[in-house]
Amino acid sequence: MNIEKQPKLVKKHKSTPKIILQAFFVCLGAFYFGYALGELNMALEKLGIAYDIDDSDYTDIYEGMLTSAVPLGACFGCLICGALLKIVGRRTLMIFCDTFGLALGFLFLVKNFWTACVGRLIMGLLVGFNSTIVPLYIREISPVSVSGITGILNQGNINIGILAGYLLGLNFPMSNDEDKQQEELENQSDSWWRFVLFFPSIMCALRLAALLFIYRQETPQYLMLKDKKQEAQKIVEKTYKPEFVPEIMLDLEAETQTKLNQNDSWSLIFSKKYRGRLFLGSMMQIFQQLSGINAIVFYSSKIFEDSTGDKKVANYMTIVSGILLMVFSFSASIFSKKYGRKTILALGNFGLMFFLIIVGICAIITRDTEDISTAWAVVIIGLIFLYEIVFSLSLGPIVWIYNADFLNSEKALGFCTAVNWACAFIIGLIIPTLISAIKIYSVFFIFAAIAFLGFLYTLAFAKETFGLTQKQILALFISDSKQVSDDNQMQKPHKNSKQPSSTDNENLDENLSHQIPQPAE
Repeated sequence: MNIEKQPKLVKKHKSTPKIILQAFFVCLGAFYFGYALGELNMALEKLGIAYDIDDSDYTDIYEGMLTSAVPLGACFGCLICGALLKIVGRRTLMIFCDTFGLALGFLFLVKNFWTACVGRLIMGLLVGFNSTIVPLYIREISPVSVSGITGILNQGNINIGILAGYLLGLNFPMSNDEDKQQEELENQSDSWWRFVLFFPSIMCALRLAALLFIYRQETPQYLMLKDKKQEAQKIVEKTYKPEFVPEIMLDLEAETQTKLNQNDSWSLIFSKKYRGRLFLGSMMQIFQQLSGINAIVFYSSKIFEDSTGDKKVANYMTIVSGILLMVFSFSASIFSKKYGRKTILALGNFGLMFFLIIVGICAIITRDTEDISTAWAVVIIGLIFLYEIVFSLSLGPIVWIYNADFLNSEKALGFCTAVNWACAFIIGLIIPTLISAIKIYSVFFIFAAIAFLGFLYTLAFAKETFGLTQKQILALFISDSKQVSDDNQMQKPHKNSKQPSSTDNENLDENLSHQIPQPAE
């Protein structure tokens, strides 16, 4: 497909480095998000000893509870965040998150399993908030000409956070001799696992300081929604060149008017006419998560160890895994601009299924081998890496882009994000038990079967949206005039406001696409 070269955007703002620096501090929330997902990957054995759960018959369940507490909290966090943002604003809610995040770090110093579970649950709530606030705040402070750079900062910091959690885990003992491993874990000081759990609170402290002493105002969009036009204009004047201030203010007024006119209600989202789109969006999220990616993010060291028989190799390969997720997440935009959403999603599911089946077969062949040969270890690790690359180029980013294409509702996007987190919770909870009960190769085959179902479902029910306008996309999902009526209700006029034009509605839909929370990839 030929892609027309986009015209060079005019630089209307005063300073790009200032915008990027502000986005960087805000994206420490994305780092917190990613770190929460990866911090336990190599720490679980040590925490099992510290919390005195390593000799229990329910060790796998306890490990699953610790890991899955974050996605469970995030599921609730992203559902209630939208309502909170209407009350307290973006900056205020980030200050709330960072204050609690900083205090939470001290809670993790307590040497108690149930305290840690509660702390991880609250941490998940903060992750859910950050997954919504950070991309929204970045979109609202970023001029169009630098929005691509600041958008990359968000997703990049999530993956950097995951990688940071892995890197700190390298300081835990990793001996292939079980008795020696147990002895080294017992003898290691408690200070390191406490530092690993406290570390993300340092990020909270840094962002909190920046918000309190440097970035002390809300975004212009939020101020406009609260009818504080003069305050909003002062911020715009600091950010943009004088000759562009009137134009930017007009754009803000149009966007504000459209926001006020939007009737984005839960009853409408679950109405008969909108339900099909909501179901499709939810299924895309389910197939993304149940294809197994978070099993690797949460438990890659355990998976690599069971697949290769070498703990040191497993831990170092976990680091490589984190690097791959980070690097290829930046490459996904190339594919998303050249190929259709449905095509990428279908081929992505098929590719995941293929590599999962092959690695599962390899795991069966080597299951009774005490010392797996280097050749087999390289093959298995290579296949898992290929799986990660395929995911990072397909389901990882494209599911979010695709949902934004046809879900012209913040509440619908929030609901689908909650579905994603709910599935991540299930994965985090059951994977240790599944690996112990049915072995790693069976787990690979389960994920392969789900990926195959995702492939079939995408072919049968997904509609191609690439290259279409918002009106054309909605036409694909609207079969009669009653559904048109329901969609028009989404733009019910606000009291004392003018009726938005079709252009305003299209702008709103595009704005919504930039407000998508990004859960784990």
